[in-house]
Amino acid sequence: MKLRILTVILSVCLAFCSCGNTSGYRLDGFAMNTMVSVTVYGKESENNASAALREITATENKISWNVKSSETAKINAAGGNEIFAPTAAELIGELLPVCKATDGRYSLTLRELCDLWGIGTEKADLPSEVDISAALKKCDCEIFVSGDNVTLSNPSAALDFGSVGKGYACDKVYDLLKSNGADAAVVSVGGSILCFGQKNGGFTVDIATPGNINNSLGSLKFDTTAFISTSGSEERFFEKDGKKYHHIFDAKTGYPLISELKSVTVVAKSGAMSDALSTACFILGKEKSTELLKSYGADAVFVTSKNEIFVTDGLSDKFTLINNDYVLK
Repeated sequence: MKLRILTVILSVCLAFCSCGNTSGYRLDGFAMNTMVSVTVYGKESENNASAALREITATENKISWNVKSSETAKINAAGGNEIFAPTAAELIGELLPVCKATDGRYSLTLRELCDLWGIGTEKADLPSEVDISAALKKCDCEIFVSGDNVTLSNPSAALDFGSVGKGYACDKVYDLLKSNGADAAVVSVGGSILCFGQKNGGFTVDIATPGNINNSLGSLKFDTTAFISTSGSEERFFEKDGKKYHHIFDAKTGYPLISELKSVTVVAKSGAMSDALSTACFILGKEKSTELLKSYGADAVFVTSKNEIFVTDGLSDKFTLINNDYVLK
């Protein structure tokens, strides 16, 4: 068995110009099990960058399943009892319609299945069908939200915001930067990016080639605030007996999703939704994602296993192909 872990990175190149907000202050860190980078432009850039990093960590401490004091951990330890969890309740309310749109194939309660497969760890291996079936029973769960309270219908289930947490962290940083009056910023939390504010020359976001994070597939150009997230089969996976098993599961089968796609990059009105939709669209496939994207006013770049790229209308004038091994359709 061969284990390979790749982080999908959206690298950001800023077009510098002779204006008052070109001199940015950058801080790097580690949170949410990934590298984090914050560059802030304008007044109080150093203070805002430091505050942004703290906000990302604070968000992790509220929603991460493996932080014992988090809302998520308390929900998972409650055995089906109602828990006061305002942040989790807010997120769940936004995400349940996306889960429903995929007929439950995108789920927020797959922690048991993730632990069983261990993808992204040195323990990654192919489970038995019996073990997968048992894990699916523990993952089968309805989530009930009543005001700021959350209840899991299955006492054995475990909530996990891993598919949306990084995008949600970008939302919280956006609120912080807006409140503090920052001119512009670029925030990268793993596969989710926030381009904040306005900057002469705009923002150019490079999408990494699936399977090669050091090579740009193409770029997206934005003039103002944008939330961008990427999900794909080349991010985390392991190989066994010549077959690849990636980290995006089909909640109906308990196995990594079989898809014609390598990756999906989504631009949406919030970080949480860009993150959730990138996973949901990867699960649904290009054709079935169209209506879901429209319903959220979102757009996407689809990369197929045939090295074809499809860009929705809202991004057609923003996307530029860089890698000539791929064909823009």
